[in-house]
Amino acid sequence: MYDPNADYAERLLWAAVIKRAIDDYRTVMRYQGQSSLSKAEEQRLAKIYNHGSDPERWIFGIDSGFEDVCRYVGVNPDHARASLKHC
Repeated sequence: MYDPNADYAERLLWAAVIKRAIDDYRTVMRYQGQSSLSKAEEQRLAKIYNHGSDPERWIFGIDSGFEDVCRYVGVNPDHARASLKHC
């Protein structure tokens, strides 16, 4: 039996994944190029890249799934990417 709440919950989950990837990408861009990082900044970057996670590759990569996930939750992937090019 179809449960519309399950679909809504899944979309919310994927929207949270997109938000996290965008937040992580912004963090990486903020720290990139700094000559020295605090221990907390180093830990934050390590946490982002744990288990092979790479927000830049997922958001901007070809066939990474980002576009499909964005469309599933109703986000235009090109607009999301354009907003990050200014980071």
